[in-house]
This record gives sequence, C-alpha cells and structure tokens, in this order.
Amino acid sequence: MSDSTLTVECAAHGSCIATFVCTHLSVGVGCGFNHPDDPDDPYPDSWCDACDALYMREGDWTEAATAFADVTLLCSGCWVAARSRNAPNEWTEGLSAPTTESEREGLVERCCAEAQRRNDHSDAATSFLAFPRWDFDASAKTLTFSGPDDELVADVEVIGSFTERSNTWLWGWANHTLDPYLVGQVARLETFGFVRGWEALTTSEQRPSSLEEAWHFAALATVLTEGEALYRAPMEDHLHTFLLIRRFRDRTLSPTA
Repeated sequence: MSDSTLTVECAAHGSCIATFVCTHLSVGVGCGFNHPDDPDDPYPDSWCDACDALYMREGDWTEAATAFADVTLLCSGCWVAARSRNAPNEWTEGLSAPTTESEREGLVERCCAEAQRRNDHSDAATSFLAFPRWDFDASAKTLTFSGPDDELVADVEVIGSFTERSNTWLWGWANHTLDPYLVGQVARLETFGFVRGWEALTTSEQRPSSLEEAWHFAALATVLTEGEALYRAPMEDHLHTFLLIRRFRDRTLSPTA
C-alpha cells in the first residue's frame, strides 16, 4: 500500500507519495487496473488484468505471481496517470487477459469506426486531407500539410509501416532505425498486446500482413492512445508509414507577391 511518510522525487510531479504497481501498468495502456478495496488508501498497490489472472490462479502473491508483476515504484502523480491510461473504458471494458478472438475482432471493428470518425471530424475542422503537399520533420516530430497560401502543422508519432514488396508490417517501436521519441505513446501498445495475449501487437520483427490489417493496427493505436487523427504517408512507391496525429495547429503564410 502507499505510505504518506515515504516520498519519491519525480521529474514530472515533484515530491510525491510513493506507490507501487506492476510493471505493465507503468508502461502500458488499456491493461486493466486492479487493487484492494481500501477507502483509507488513496493510492493502493495496483496491477493489470494479466497479473490479476495469474494471482487468481495461484491463489496468492506467490513467487511466480510476484516475479510476473515485477513491481515498480511510482510517484502518486504517475499512479494517477497509469490509472487513467489503464482503467477500463468504453474501448477496453470487458476485455479478457488473454483476449478471445471474438473480443479482438470486436475491438478492431469499434476502433476502426472511431478512428474514421476522428479523421472525419479533424478533416471537417482543418481540411488536412485536401492539402496537396505534406512534409515529415523527424527532428521536430511534426507533419506539415501545405498549399499555395497556408500551412497546417501537426504533432505526430510513428505507428508503423507496411510494405507492398513483401506484404509485411513493422511496428514503429520495433523499427530500430527510428528514435524512440518518434514513437512516443504508441509504444505502450506493445504492453497492451502482452497483457491481452495478442501476439500481432507484440512482434518485434516484420510480420506477414495486408494493407487492411495495417489500417486495423493503426486504428487500434489511434484510439487506445487517444490520438486526434490518423494519416497514411506514402514514403515510397511500396512503403506506407502510418502516423498518429496528436495536435493540429494553423500556421498561415503570407500570399506570394
């Protein structure tokens, strides 16, 4: 349990109460959020659905269950953030650990519909899909859509890429040519896949895939990590890189004299 007398210095939140969670909650998203029912403890020890399933099978926090949880120290501020990311919501409510095929298919269907809704909403507000040119700036982690008289800038993260040459998909977090900061929150999906027993979300190598499945992966990442929109950037004739958009912002240019 948390101890108000034990504090930890956090770069993001300063001096806070120390809390303890399984490692999956500390780095994941959509992993479930379980803890003892203790109204006197505002930041109880917490664990994901996979840890909970093992705990229930073992009947106690045995050596195996404890090793699997790999308990991590968090500040109370990071505990709140972990709860926000992992607690069941409209997308993850009722998911098993591991998930069933039916659960996975249902989640993909819902996320594809939601990703399309977000894209439609963003395009109605910004017309980003109508811009004739786009440029990716890796150092700034931005995508710039441009036309003759104006520009639209967006913060982006790399979800992954699909190549038509081999019909394979590679997650951004598994692409060792990319700096980790370019993947950002999307990397949390790997832990989601581990907790949910979803191998396609955890593979660190190129895997056989289709363009349709690539869209499915991108939609999952967009919705589960709370992206604003989704963009497929054709980098070469055969390569499609899927980018998650976090924030649009205008940057109007002066008309050419």
